[in-house]
Amino acid sequence: MKKISILVAAILISFLSSGLVKAQMGMGKMHPGFNRAQFIKQLNLSDNQLQQFNKYQFDSQNEAIDLRAQIQKKRLKIKNMMQTGDINSKELLNLTNQISDIQAKLKESKVRTWLNIYKILNKEQQKLWVQHFRMMGNKMREGFRNHFMGKKGFNGMRKFRNFPPMPDGD
Repeated sequence: MKKISILVAAILISFLSSGLVKAQMGMGKMHPGFNRAQFIKQLNLSDNQLQQFNKYQFDSQNEAIDLRAQIQKKRLKIKNMMQTGDINSKELLNLTNQISDIQAKLKESKVRTWLNIYKILNKEQQKLWVQHFRMMGNKMREGFRNHFMGKKGFNGMRKFRNFPPMPDGD
């Protein structure tokens, strides 16, 4: 029974980690055909705006690196727990909750950066900024639907249907 619990936990961690890594890898990439330099040129930023824009981008990327490193360290602790077979359910839940909290901070940082940049733009630039990210949001939603939902509905957990339920407790 303990081996089944370890197997299910390892598969669950593997499933969650691979999905998150794929999601994080795609986060920095824009849709095909997007040219960042061309978009910044289209915004027609002043020298002062461009300097602030670059500072916000740098600070955001720097913070993201630190947060992702924290996530990876916590995942490494989980991996070690799985490999040694010394699974402490409270510790495992605590680590996964900490990872979720850090991921929330990462998302908050991105929104904060978006808002900081938005504030330095004039009205015309703000319209372009919002329009661009509205378009990007639609592209990301389409990708999410195609990846997880498939053509006929949610497929994400179908492969786990035949696994036995996890036992309660340690």
